[in-house]
Amino acid sequence: MDQGSAAGTGGTFISLSDTEQRCYSGLYALCQPDSSGKPAAGKVAELFRASQLPAETLHQ
Repeated sequence: MDQGSAAGTGGTFISLSDTEQRCYSGLYALCQPDSSGKPAAGKVAELFRASQLPAETLHQ
């Protein structure tokens, strides 16, 4: 996952600091992406539940 990657499906680009890049790369790795680079849905759901964000926020 590089800094030039489009975020989400909207094609919006964001700039990350080195610290943010390491953090998000670590979170992505926790989701155990498969050989195609897609994260495992169950692991993503687990990460979202652990975030304790309101359901309304997660559904956006």
